[in-house]
Amino acid sequence: MRSSDRKLRILLITDQHFFPSREGLSTVMTELAMYLPAQRLICLTGLKTAYFPPTNDRSVSITSLFDEGNKWGKIIELIRMVLSLKLRLNPDIIIVDSCWSGNIALMLGKLLCVPTVMLAHGNEILQLRDKTWQKQYLSLKNAAKIVAISNYTKDLLVDTGLPEEQIKVLHLGADPDVFYPMTFQEVEKKKEDLGLREKLVLMTVGNLFLRKGQDMVIKALPGILKKFPDLVYLLVGKGRDENYLRELAASLGIEENVRFLGVIEDWNRLRELYNICDIYIMTSRLQLKEGSVENFGIAFVEANACGRPVIGGRSGGVPEAIIDGKTGLLVDPENVGDIQKTIISLLENPSWAAKLGQNGRRRVETDLNWKKVGEKLESICREVLDS
Repeated sequence: MRSSDRKLRILLITDQHFFPSREGLSTVMTELAMYLPAQRLICLTGLKTAYFPPTNDRSVSITSLFDEGNKWGKIIELIRMVLSLKLRLNPDIIIVDSCWSGNIALMLGKLLCVPTVMLAHGNEILQLRDKTWQKQYLSLKNAAKIVAISNYTKDLLVDTGLPEEQIKVLHLGADPDVFYPMTFQEVEKKKEDLGLREKLVLMTVGNLFLRKGQDMVIKALPGILKKFPDLVYLLVGKGRDENYLRELAASLGIEENVRFLGVIEDWNRLRELYNICDIYIMTSRLQLKEGSVENFGIAFVEANACGRPVIGGRSGGVPEAIIDGKTGLLVDPENVGDIQKTIISLLENPSWAAKLGQNGRRRVETDLNWKKVGEKLESICREVLDS
């Protein structure tokens, strides 16, 4: 019987990346769990606090398999989990969050006699592609299929020697029912609540690491403020470079125009912030020594879903998250002048900025949404099973 004759039973494996955590990979795994078409789906995770959002009626299986413990304890736990999963789910296929969890996924796959599909994001490839990543590389090599989140990530995988035919590209998305354009009156009310009435707003959502490019935006601000003195730059997130960014803004005399909002995990509040910004910007750049790059950029898609124009650094997989000139604009992430000029061009042309945002919203509605992503991933799983 071909897999198309019935819905699949899916085992989703993730280490610490699941709801209620809201960081990037946790969002990916939670949304896949919610939107993968399945007869039944169980998520095996090491996050003890994990649960599905209350809007979803699926259950999650939580195990301490990834927690610290002695060797024999882990072996006993593995045997227990295999028997439990066989009886409760009898899965057709395993989907695993990355090669970091690849060995345990492949082991379970062998014990349950089912194939494994492995997600690949990119940073783990940059960080591990040397002699220290033998186990992770073997898990990638032995996966039935690798799903790369961008063509950039696919190229990284191919450069390591993995066969191109083993890799499928699947772009990520946003939920258009969670991230959507608010009314003009709602936006004005929210801006007033935040003390941003009659202000122009730039915003970046992401860890406060220099790779994300917040420093380059801050450096571009003095020139922009000469034309638009009422502009405010909002930074959402925390990270090791926060003090440097604060000191940088102070050294340029623009600390009043730069606001640090910290981590925001409430999606309703995040939607409001996307809506009040005139431009969403993240000028990510490659930091090869650290093995760090933007491999796609879900935040660009979320901002687009809210009808906002976006600006991104031309590096990594960002050119796949942003259609340059249609849903946003790409800039040289190492060039302050280019960043400055591009921001000013959008602020001077609000109708053009609105058009970019509208195009971005349409793209999310038709293609880059989690329902579509789930359907495409399920189709890849069916290809694996039918082959």
